[in-house]
Amino acid sequence: MPKAARQNTIEPTESPDPIFAALAEHQKRLRLFTDTASEHDLWWTTDARHPVARTSRAEECAAWRLAETAPTTIQGASAMLSYITDGPAVGLFYLGETPWHETAFRTVATALKKIARVT
Repeated sequence: MPKAARQNTIEPTESPDPIFAALAEHQKRLRLFTDTASEHDLWWTTDARHPVARTSRAEECAAWRLAETAPTTIQGASAMLSYITDGPAVGLFYLGETPWHETAFRTVATALKKIARVT
């Protein structure tokens, strides 16, 4: 690479916070579940093959991945807490009603301790 080209190249100093991808994935899965449930006028079914059951499972898996993804920045931790307390899932559940909420709070608390030690 020529010297002039290297001078204009910006190297990332920090990897992107993984929590933003987890938040986007959960929001996408939640939207798909609510759209499917509304379309079928059914929010719960014991038939595991039903589209509502499949999209519900996918949303729950995304929720657990979100809950277990540690934010690496203050902005990521703030986004995670805002999403858990005021995000789209709050309309479906009360805060703390689902087990992944507690895990998410523990994850963000641990992440904040680590972020505080680094800065």
